[in-house]
Amino acid sequence: DTQMRQFILGIGPVFATKEALAIEIAALGGDNDAEKDKALRSLAAWPNADPCPALLEMAQGGKTKAQKILALRAYLDLAAKSGSNEQKLARNKKALPLIERTEEKRLLISKLRDIHHVDSLAMAESYFDDAAVVKEAKNAALDIIRRLRGKNDRDAVAATLSRIIESTEDKGIVRRAEEAMKGLAPKK
Repeated sequence: DTQMRQFILGIGPVFATKEALAIEIAALGGDNDAEKDKALRSLAAWPNADPCPALLEMAQGGKTKAQKILALRAYLDLAAKSGSNEQKLARNKKALPLIERTEEKRLLISKLRDIHHVDSLAMAESYFDDAAVVKEAKNAALDIIRRLRGKNDRDAVAATLSRIIESTEDKGIVRRAEEAMKGLAPKK
């Protein structure tokens, strides 16, 4: 019934059950644009990454640009919400081909900061040549490096730090990179 569906579309994330998720996802695929938008906003507020496959599908093939952008932003938010670092990275990698706007690049980079894995470092480093987000990418890389210490990623960390030091004019970022580089030196 339409009234019940409208009600559930508004409160689905509160309960976050499989049934509520199924109703939200069905609305995404429906013909009613108002329900589709409501479901999209509801899924964006979901407490875990369960809606990610549906959001990624909407980001790839949404009817409007606004739907695609909202779905992508919701996807990036939820991709980092639950699971192992490897699961979070895998979800983020799926979204990479869809990320074009500076806003979504910044959102992805901000999420990478909390994924303590050498591949998140590589993903952040891939934005070092993008003038719109280079500062955010380098700061995120330094945050990731700080958390990677002692995880056998010394070569990747040293290479990234060298690249930051050699290619950065921002003295604060250079100072952070130099301090991190000192931390890589073997203890005597």
